[in-house]
Amino acid sequence: MDVTCQRIMELIGVHFPSDAAFERELGIPEKTVYDWRRSKSKSYRSRLPEIAKMLNTSSSYLLGEDDNPILRIPPNLEAYETEERIPVPKYGSIRAGFGSVATEDFQGYEFFDRSSLNGHLAEDYFCTKITGDSMAPLLIEGDIVLVRQQEDVESGQVAVVVVGEDEATVKKIKKGRDYIELIPSNPAHESQIVENGQLDRLRIVGLVVEMKRKF
Repeated sequence: MDVTCQRIMELIGVHFPSDAAFERELGIPEKTVYDWRRSKSKSYRSRLPEIAKMLNTSSSYLLGEDDNPILRIPPNLEAYETEERIPVPKYGSIRAGFGSVATEDFQGYEFFDRSSLNGHLAEDYFCTKITGDSMAPLLIEGDIVLVRQQEDVESGQVAVVVVGEDEATVKKIKKGRDYIELIPSNPAHESQIVENGQLDRLRIVGLVVEMKRKF
């Protein structure tokens, strides 16, 4: 698979719920994307400007000449919803470890079952990709986690937490009388205890409610 095909595949996954939905929108036969993915056809090369427009990017990005995908929120987001599936905005990776920056760069959408929202509004959720290994084997690098935005969680739950100036982590929360312990799943990593006057530097961003793992 060449770089153009690889980037097309990545962005189809961002902007469309399925290959079939993309094929219908572009007006190409079923299984065309299947052939592209397996290098049986490179017919996408003759339609790059049209494909780039559909994928909210540029032909130069698809060709590997530019590293900026120019992702934007699709104006017709509702068109991608179904009775069973709903798009959830995906933001920059939050490292499963201490000392990383919580990025807020929009990276498109991941689709989750509506039942995952558990009766809450879709706008209460976002998702992000795990990097690092401090939550392994519960969460491993590359996992996509669905997060419900809320300012507090119960002791024992896994949450996205910001400590200090834009430092983000995904950890199991343990609450004490005057401290909060951030606990990794990987025994090779140590817990972090935030206590007393430092507690005002800790902000719970949301509760991790689901994980999606791609093989």
